[in-house]
Amino acid sequence: IWSIAMSDRVGETHINILGTETSGRNSLADDPLLQEQPLDRLPIKTDTLDHFCNKNGVDCIEFVKVDAEGHDFFVLKGAAAMLEAERIGVIQFEYTKRWIDSRTFLKDVFALIDGSAYSLMRIRSDRLELLPDWHSEVERFFEANYALVHTRALDWFDVRRGTFDKSNTYA
Repeated sequence: IWSIAMSDRVGETHINILGTETSGRNSLADDPLLQEQPLDRLPIKTDTLDHFCNKNGVDCIEFVKVDAEGHDFFVLKGAAAMLEAERIGVIQFEYTKRWIDSRTFLKDVFALIDGSAYSLMRIRSDRLELLPDWHSEVERFFEANYALVHTRALDWFDVRRGTFDKSNTYA
């Protein structure tokens, strides 16, 4: 077992303890508006997926689940080389209002995968919805799960393709 947090750099930072040790709200992301005061801030080592996989001889990962409470984009960024080398099949992440605290956006995710073999998908209960391009309407910060899906993994899922119409509705 490793006591490390995935991020976009190797080093050390702090984790904000917002509930019990097993709370799903603890995060590396700071809350600049202090809407919720941390109960504690503990030091923690950070690593990137790229560095961790290279160091531990992990050549390929079929599925990665990221639930970093607002720090998700930094974990994705820390997997940039793995993504560029197409060594990840699917990487799922949460998108919530906590991304506002991190000053990150789905637009950043689109930029990260631009020109790559990955597509950004919104996860629904019965399917994945392909978001072909960034659109301002996706930046609503409603809690949702998304996935970067490599072309080779598209057949694993029921994927629906849509687009935004003139009234900014995804259909």
